[in-house]
Amino acid sequence: MTEHIRYDVAEQVATITFDRPEVRNAFTRDMFLDLTGLVLTRRCKPVTGALVDLWHADDKGDYDNTTLIWEVLQLRQEKAEILGKSNFADQVTERRMAKDGATALGFIEDLHGRTKPFFEKETAELEAYKAENTGGKAEPLAYLELKSIGLPNCSTTEDLSAALCTLIEELLQIPKDRVYIEFADAPHNM
Repeated sequence: MTEHIRYDVAEQVATITFDRPEVRNAFTRDMFLDLTGLVLTRRCKPVTGALVDLWHADDKGDYDNTTLIWEVLQLRQEKAEILGKSNFADQVTERRMAKDGATALGFIEDLHGRTKPFFEKETAELEAYKAENTGGKAEPLAYLELKSIGLPNCSTTEDLSAALCTLIEELLQIPKDRVYIEFADAPHNM
């Protein structure tokens, strides 16, 4: 095991702790190689039916990374200013086709304006189709397509569906029973 991994066992539960606080416990190749061999008995026999549950937490056991996200955003802003840009969007798009954040935002707003009429027409048709086939009214509904590399398991899907339905209801006032979600597996080699 590398010097950056602590390994403790209590009541048949092994706790593996990444110990690199100076770099927010970033994972290294050496750490990965060590972890692939840790689910063994003390006599180096494979453990049958072992459950490995990985969590990323701070030293208090909290899993919230909001503080880290704000720190990353602040560092991005500082980097942009050091490079003479007013913000990160301008700094990162400089080498790309948009050249700056305002141009990228303008493109998105233009795209939205051009596609909105088609979206509204398709939505109205979808609502009418749903009403015709269920005997209900042509009320607003939401169709979401969630793509991920590898589909989530059933309990995760149920929890995610409930959270998305609540979000749509809060933001768009579309009842949860009028939200339809399709989970699709995106190929990893696109």
